[in-house]
Amino acid sequence: MCRCRGCPTHLWTRSSPSEGRRPRPSKQGKGYKTIGAFYQAILGAFQTLNPELSTERQVSGPLAYMVMADLPAVKAAIALIMDQGEGSEASPEVEHTHELAHYYRFLEVKHRKRFSGVDRQGRAVFEGEPFEFPATWPIAVVPKGGYLQDDVPSDVWRMINDFDQTFTQLLDRLQVVWERGDQSALVHAIETMFGLSQQAQSLMRIEIGKGLGNYGPCFRLL
Repeated sequence: MCRCRGCPTHLWTRSSPSEGRRPRPSKQGKGYKTIGAFYQAILGAFQTLNPELSTERQVSGPLAYMVMADLPAVKAAIALIMDQGEGSEASPEVEHTHELAHYYRFLEVKHRKRFSGVDRQGRAVFEGEPFEFPATWPIAVVPKGGYLQDDVPSDVWRMINDFDQTFTQLLDRLQVVWERGDQSALVHAIETMFGLSQQAQSLMRIEIGKGLGNYGPCFRLL
């Protein structure tokens, strides 16, 4: 760690979301003030226990960049997670992809402005283009157990049922990944997940009735 109090690295270290001031944790359990502290504790547990790792059912691919065969790989994976979530000590950007870390994406939502750089005190500045929110809909509370076929129009029921079938397919494919370490099942599960998003949005655009809100997916396992 740099010991120069004037350089950007040191400034970012002092204001890093992994170490920044946060509300006191709940009295229940140990608690961690930040996600960064939580992942540091996970790494500490691996370093203390140094368990034997198996890659038999580990998979890599889209959204899953590596397998962990030993302690250095675990350390690299946790460092990547923290970098993606919070940025590095020197920059709010993810080191390898140069995208904005999640912490600063949420700040863009808070400020309603895009991230524009770092000031002389090492603080993130949000003076870029306006942050435009995506479309939203007033979703009504889904009845316990989900909508019934006799209670909704036939075209709405078809969309609800199609969503539940896709949702079930997604869980089935994830189960195959877990049980067999199946690489192709992971890729198909990710593809299914994005398709599920489109189905949900199509359903959520439909009004139940004037002032009653819109339909929402039931997430039923068929």
